[in-house]
Amino acid sequence: MEPEFDELCRRLVTGSGDAIVYADCDGVIQYWNAAAGRLFGFDSAEAVGRSLDIIIPDRLRARHWEGFRRTMATGNSRYQSGALLSVPALKTARRSPSSSPSSPSPRKAAGLWG
Repeated sequence: MEPEFDELCRRLVTGSGDAIVYADCDGVIQYWNAAAGRLFGFDSAEAVGRSLDIIIPDRLRARHWEGFRRTMATGNSRYQSGALLSVPALKTARRSPSSSPSSPSPRKAAGLWG
C-alpha cells in the first residue's frame, strides 16, 4: 500500500465511531479502537492481548467458538453477506483478570444498561 493510503486507513480505524476489534486466528485481541472501549467498557490496554471471551457471554461462548473455528478454516462468514452482528456482550460489571466484578460499567453507572 502507498503511505498515504496506509495513513488514511489508520485514521479511519482509529477515529471511527464504530467499534473495531481485530483478533488473530486464535481469538486473541490484537487491536481495539476507542469506540470498542465505549461499547464494551474495556479500554485498549485492558483488551489487547486477551481472548475474545472478555466480550462473549458465557452462555454464547460454545456457539461463538464453533463459528469462529469454522470461519478460520473456510474463510467464509455469514457476516460477509450483510448479516448484522448481535452484541449481547455489554458488560454489566467491570471484570478483573480473575473475572471477579470490581466496579460497574460506564453504561450501567449512567443508567443506560441493566
